[in-house]
Amino acid sequence: MFEIDKDEFSKIISANWTELHLLKLRYMAAQLREQELKEMFDAVDVEVLQENEFFAPDDVSVKRYGLKPGDRLLERGTQYLLGDDDFEKFISLTGEKKFALGYIDKDGTYKEDYSGAALREAEREMVMFFINLLPKSFQDKFIPAMKNRTHRNRLIELLMGYKEDTGQRLYAVKEGQNLLMDRNYHIMSLDGKDIYSDKTVEDYIAQGLTILNTKRFDELWEKHRVEYRAEVCGKWKEIAEARYEDMLDALPPLEWSNGGFFFSEFFNDDVTSFYQKWRGKYYASLQVFQRPRQEILEELQACIANGTITQDGSEDY
Repeated sequence: MFEIDKDEFSKIISANWTELHLLKLRYMAAQLREQELKEMFDAVDVEVLQENEFFAPDDVSVKRYGLKPGDRLLERGTQYLLGDDDFEKFISLTGEKKFALGYIDKDGTYKEDYSGAALREAEREMVMFFINLLPKSFQDKFIPAMKNRTHRNRLIELLMGYKEDTGQRLYAVKEGQNLLMDRNYHIMSLDGKDIYSDKTVEDYIAQGLTILNTKRFDELWEKHRVEYRAEVCGKWKEIAEARYEDMLDALPPLEWSNGGFFFSEFFNDDVTSFYQKWRGKYYASLQVFQRPRQEILEELQACIANGTITQDGSEDY
């Protein structure tokens, strides 16, 4: 069984936790999309069952669904009770409906947005992130283990569950700066030594920096996060269709729905660009990832109504 020593695991990850944080966000978005796809495909299955007459066979397995032989099959999952001929008919009907909805091509191949490719790519990125942190001599032993689905899932479980342990650290910060905007702070162990350089707490005090414990730093980080979001988020601008299409094609979009999507390369922290096609025009703004879509659309509509949409052609986001 594939196992990793947790202390060694934390040591490997700790210096790269910011990159891991972004990978985790992308993975969670891909999981949400996978669940969304499952619900969409399940809905097709149920529609086909309800629009056509399929009946429970004379088989003991129907009891698991609370059915009797001859009962109509109407609920998701009951299609697997069908005999070969009826099941083939069911597959054909669902294929026709999925094609009509734009989920698949004529040959039955799922289109990229509906194929689950985003989750597979997010898994690959997570695995490669960890492999690339390992010494080359160990990579050669580790990579074959990742071909096993159980081992791969175990690694992803560890990565998703990892939380940066900042409980025993000190921070040197510059008064008056926003931690998220400037990113000009230094992390030290309790003995006052910088974990990334040979500088000490005395060096940072001599530079005029303020030393904070973890609790105070976390409080300041959260305060600055609120200020940062208020400063950069929700400022809408109209963009050209070409810009919208470029950003849609540049990287796999996150939470694509009804002409709107989050850009998968994050601007800062949990803030990323959001693009929306609305009534024949195209708009962009910075948004907190996974902010409720309805709130975003209401904000956009309010900005349009108030005339606060900017028309500049910059490509900051």
